[in-house]
Amino acid sequence: MRALSEDHSVEPGWFVRRENRFVATVARTDGAEVRAYVPNTARLVDLLVPGAPVRLARAADPRRRTRWTLTRVWDGTWVAIDAAAAADLVGDALASGTALPGWPTAVGVRREVVVGARRIDLAIDLPNDSEALVEVKSLTRARARVAMLSHTPSTRGAAQLALLGEHAATGTPTAVVFAVQRGDVDALDLDAPADPGWRAAVAQARAAGVHITAWRCAVTPDTLRLDSPLRVRPRT
Repeated sequence: MRALSEDHSVEPGWFVRRENRFVATVARTDGAEVRAYVPNTARLVDLLVPGAPVRLARAADPRRRTRWTLTRVWDGTWVAIDAAAAADLVGDALASGTALPGWPTAVGVRREVVVGARRIDLAIDLPNDSEALVEVKSLTRARARVAMLSHTPSTRGAAQLALLGEHAATGTPTAVVFAVQRGDVDALDLDAPADPGWRAAVAQARAAGVHITAWRCAVTPDTLRLDSPLRVRPRT
C-alpha cells in the first residue's frame, strides 16, 4: 500500500510539555525550544511524556504561528499522531483495491460525505450497486501488543457512530475502521480500559450491525503506511 510521507524534512527532538490541545513545546537537538502544532486533540498522556523522543516537520506555510508540527513520538516504536492521516490511509487503500475484511472490493470511493447533519469520512460504492458508509478513527494507545480505544471523550465521535448504527439498522452497509498508528500490535481489545463513552458507542454501533475492523500501520520517522488487519476482540 502507498505510504504517506512528510512534505518537508523531519527533525528529531524531545517532548517538553503540552501547552494546550493544539500546541506542544519541543526541545530541538541544538537545545532550542520550539512550539509545535499537535495534530491530535486526544490527551495522549501515555505518549507525550517529558523527555520522549519525537519528530518534527517544518510547516509549509511560513505565516503559520507554529512553525513546526509534531508528527511522531517514540513509545518503544514510532507512533504517528496525526489523527487526520488515518482517513487518508484507509481511503487510499480502499481506492487502490484493498477490501475491508469480509467485504467486497470497492468500485468507487468518495471522501468527506455529508450524511444528515454529520460528516462521514468515506462513502464507498460496492459491486452490487449499493453504497456503504465508513468512518475512520485513529488510535495510538497500546500495551503488551494490544491496542485500546481512546481514553479521551468525544461527543462528535460517539454521534458519528450512532449515525452509522441508524443506517445499519435500515440495511445500509456501514463500518468503523480503527487505524492503529503504530506497528507493535496484534489485536484491538474493545473491552480494554478506555473512555466509557467510547466503549459504549462502539458496543452500541456493533449491536446495531456496524462492521468493526482495525488495521495496524507501519510507521517510520517520516512515512506512514496501512499495514495489515488486526484481530478485534471480543469477537461477535
